[in-house]
Amino acid sequence: LSWSNTASLKWPSADLQVTKDRSLTVALRDSVKFVIILHRVWNKHPYHRDYLGFYTLDSHLLSPGVHGLLGQFYHGLNFEVSELHKGDVPDKPDATMTVKGSELSVTRGWQRDFRWDVKKGENVPCWFIHNNGTGLIDGIASDYIVSGIFKTS
Repeated sequence: LSWSNTASLKWPSADLQVTKDRSLTVALRDSVKFVIILHRVWNKHPYHRDYLGFYTLDSHLLSPGVHGLLGQFYHGLNFEVSELHKGDVPDKPDATMTVKGSELSVTRGWQRDFRWDVKKGENVPCWFIHNNGTGLIDGIASDYIVSGIFKTS
């Protein structure tokens, strides 16, 4: 494989496309398509670190039984937001979200959606769940942490 700005590999069941300094796109033939982006954070930031963004570009062919951290949200959630009030940051109000039988503290904010523009993304409104998503995600946040991407235990 020679390297340029973009390299593509095709297999019988999947296509991979690597774009230098941008992304890895994985397309399972006749099925789902994902993009993985390395998000670089200002290197002197007091607590944020570089992270991988995992985005689903086409999920309509996923099984209805899909589960796990991502799968539990593919079929949408019924929720209600109430008790909107001023938060610590003037442009980011706090509220209570009722979802999955739990009342959660949330903060209104903005996030970047990189599904269609992997370099710049698009600002989208969202609710940030306090307390590591407890009450929203199945289980607890530490259930989804792995010691290494290629380790089995």
